[in-house]
Amino acid sequence: MIDLEEIWMPVPNYERFYQISNSGKFAVLKKDGRVLRKLNTATQYLSASCRDIDGSGQKTLYIHQLVAKVFIGERPDGMVVRHIDGNRYNNHVSNLCYGSPHENTLDSIKNKTYAKEKNGRSLLNQRMVNAIRSLFQDQIASKAQLAKAFQVSDSTINAIIKNRNWKEDV
Repeated sequence: MIDLEEIWMPVPNYERFYQISNSGKFAVLKKDGRVLRKLNTATQYLSASCRDIDGSGQKTLYIHQLVAKVFIGERPDGMVVRHIDGNRYNNHVSNLCYGSPHENTLDSIKNKTYAKEKNGRSLLNQRMVNAIRSLFQDQIASKAQLAKAFQVSDSTINAIIKNRNWKEDV
């Protein structure tokens, strides 16, 4: 059974400035409370840029790695963070675990995210469609932001969200 309570914890090495939740949300700490940050969707994995404590530069933090480190524990040597359902944008702690690169590849085969899409003209694959739905549902990105990030039209994003295109398996 999944615990539906959202838990917030400090981001290691940035404890005074940022927090991460067990559902994969990222927040900046302000004087008047916690402010959710929009996550970078332009890379393969959701990420956030954080200023170095001394202000000298920025560091990219990957959300799945943060959630695993904070809520599961330190990553063992030689292991990677696996997305159990194959959706790289589902960073809930219940969907993450540590495993070998080989186990990660087996997951991608099991979840059908390893093979190329059958339609050679398709700009998206099932993993991207799942990510679009997840990001929109969790209010992490707007339709316009998703269209820009995935380089498709607003109408394509709308059709995916309304389940007119890329119908979900029942």
